[in-house]
Amino acid sequence: MVFLDCCHAGGLPQLKDIEKSFVKSPVPPDLMNILKSGSGRVVVASSREDELSYTGNPYSIFTACLLEGMQGKASVNQDGYARILDTLIYLFDQVPKRTNNSQHPFVNKVLELGDNFPICYYAGGSKFTTGELPFIESIGTTTNLTSGKRRRMEQKRDSLESDYNLRSEKAKRMRADLAIESATAVKFQLEKQLLEEEAKIAELEDEISAIEQFILE
Repeated sequence: MVFLDCCHAGGLPQLKDIEKSFVKSPVPPDLMNILKSGSGRVVVASSREDELSYTGNPYSIFTACLLEGMQGKASVNQDGYARILDTLIYLFDQVPKRTNNSQHPFVNKVLELGDNFPICYYAGGSKFTTGELPFIESIGTTTNLTSGKRRRMEQKRDSLESDYNLRSEKAKRMRADLAIESATAVKFQLEKQLLEEEAKIAELEDEISAIEQFILE
């Protein structure tokens, strides 16, 4: 990951205070294994080539939003890990809002991005990890997996797989459109929509994998 916060600021808008308090939390024993998961390279610029990157005190607006995302504000699963796609979506949403729509981060380059991999651990996450989904927990344990419960899980998996396939095709078309689009504003919207789709696809992959593992155990 490379984040480029290149400031040529022409103004100093007020920046919302970042929460300075941290919740003490023990580091999970499998932290390093989880952080090593995933693959790919992402280069993110703080603004478009024809825009200014606004400064702040003590952090620029882009960096402040990035830090907030890495503190868990961008997390979808609330599992204690800030993930790459969730963080990018948060940046794409928050930076324009805080600069009166005059600064727009964009993904300069993405190479072989494997999934919505975690980039850091933050304190105060949910007790559930990615594989411990509320849906699965509500069904029961493997020792009490009746034929009816198994059927429900299989139906849920089939529904998720259908959604996964539809979203994958949609993301494929969006990548093709992005490759030929030249208008900056349109490209920004496409990039944001694509990141949102990829985040949802990664979430579906995790949920499908967890259900299949639960059925097979």
